[in-house]
Amino acid sequence: MMLKALFPSMNCYICKSWKGFKSVIVEATEEELGLELLFREEVEVFEGRNSESQTQTLLVQIPNLTQLKLSYLSHLKYIWKSNHHVLEFPNLTTLFIQSCPVLEHVFTNSMVVSMQQLQDLYIGYCKNLKVIIVKEEEEEESECDAKVNETLKLPCLKSLKLENLESLEGLCLGKGDFSFPSLHTLEIKECPEITVFTKGNVVAPALHVIDTSFGRCCITEDINSFIKTKQNEVTRGCFLLSTLLKYQINLSFYI
Repeated sequence: MMLKALFPSMNCYICKSWKGFKSVIVEATEEELGLELLFREEVEVFEGRNSESQTQTLLVQIPNLTQLKLSYLSHLKYIWKSNHHVLEFPNLTTLFIQSCPVLEHVFTNSMVVSMQQLQDLYIGYCKNLKVIIVKEEEEEESECDAKVNETLKLPCLKSLKLENLESLEGLCLGKGDFSFPSLHTLEIKECPEITVFTKGNVVAPALHVIDTSFGRCCITEDINSFIKTKQNEVTRGCFLLSTLLKYQINLSFYI
């Protein structure tokens, strides 16, 4: 069975029914479910109309959803994709995403702003994922410039775990600042390509330890500086190991 979208339309009667969902759990294998999108907007899929036919951005809320779990979805590229609607999860507390190998990103900026109740976020084994939060493709440059100095705050986020994301470059590669006042658990494991947590400032006053592939590390600096420090340590370690191996090879040649 091949599905393009689990919830294919924002403009039909089905919208009213899934707005009442409190928990959504989708688990499948490639043979069982070829899901491309979790939520998709009808205008773009079926009618293909561009922004000239609809200029107003509409909000779509799923107010009762508290838990969303997505696992083993081999064709899932986006959780949400729409030119004319903004999807909001105002009461989502738990998001678990695992083994979605072609997923490109998890949130847009506008989605994250609505997640003021999010407490636990786990993302693992998504090999194509390069960034967690991406800005909307259709934002005007002037709007982007205005948002550069805005701080995106997730007041209730307590636990963030990123595991085995081989292409991940960062949480967000935009220039906005982030605030996580309740974050006390941060795990970043087997994410070899991560270069920065965010390109803006990060405030996480309750975070004192980061669990990494190198073990649990106490942090005395901000998260971005910590990641850069670890990168430098890995680079120096690789250089020293390479030098040592080269020295041993040369030494064995003379012996």
